[in-house]
Amino acid sequence: MTDIQSNLFRCIQEKLGADVAMVKVLEKVLNQRAATIYKKIRGEISLSLEECKILLSHFNIPSQVVFQETPVSLSGFRHATSEGNDLNALTFLQGIQKALTVLSKLPEVEIWYASNEIPLFYYLLYPELTAFKLYVWNKTNWQYQHQYGTGQIRFSPEVIYSSYPEIDKIRQQLSALYFSCPATEFWPKHLLEHTLNQIQVSHHTGELSFQLKNKILEQVTDMLGFMQDMAVSGKRKDGKTNFELYLNDIAYTSNTILIRSEQQACQLFTVLDNPNHISTSDDTIVLKVEKWLERIRLNAVRISMEGERFRNGLFLHYSNRVKESF
Repeated sequence: MTDIQSNLFRCIQEKLGADVAMVKVLEKVLNQRAATIYKKIRGEISLSLEECKILLSHFNIPSQVVFQETPVSLSGFRHATSEGNDLNALTFLQGIQKALTVLSKLPEVEIWYASNEIPLFYYLLYPELTAFKLYVWNKTNWQYQHQYGTGQIRFSPEVIYSSYPEIDKIRQQLSALYFSCPATEFWPKHLLEHTLNQIQVSHHTGELSFQLKNKILEQVTDMLGFMQDMAVSGKRKDGKTNFELYLNDIAYTSNTILIRSEQQACQLFTVLDNPNHISTSDDTIVLKVEKWLERIRLNAVRISMEGERFRNGLFLHYSNRVKESF
């Protein structure tokens, strides 16, 4: 692919935003089949001069941005608030659902997820655990008062779900969507610590009742069983979709999600102000992170379908940490 063609497609994706499938848009703009568009994006077919003019005009992209030797990003990373969103428990989940719905439709899609804590989508399997994490995130980041009302101090799942009835349906749809996609995940030994600490601190400060604390810990225990079943089989919930798991005890990764399509990286999400993320489709950044994750993979221990000794030891450690928290 020429630098000009690569720059042009990068600029178009930045104009569209991370949650819009560029191929679908270009099918209509250029009146061409998706297969042809994909080949042009990959550089297997060159754009004609007329096609370049059409795209520059349609997306209002300055020609100097595309034709310069050093690529300049039009928007760089995009934050959840880039479009003026008022973040709260509902809009946070809606934003993730919108992006994942679009990306899951890409051909041969695959998710690489390197996490420093329990990956978001596992929380969503359990209503009380989901509500608790949203409660903590609202307290530490969004501080959206309407969600709890004045004077609401103690955590209550009912308050969250009554304030935003859509959340329960969204969490189920979002978890189902994520677990339908092939994925490679990288976990550290301290995967549970952040959430367990939040549970303990909230209980000690009186925000989390003894009954709810135990209920949430029971859900974490059930979640571990679900995780271990996937690790043993190397498959997602449906028993067919591939799942690879690596024990990463060598590199700090924060929470980083790389979307790959047809074995090529195309979109990056990484946490900035937890749990809010920033995203980019910039080729230089995305490919750099892909190489970084590949190096981590080579230095990590695969524990899905193999590495039984390491896998059993890891899940025993996780289980013991939960028991200590009751």
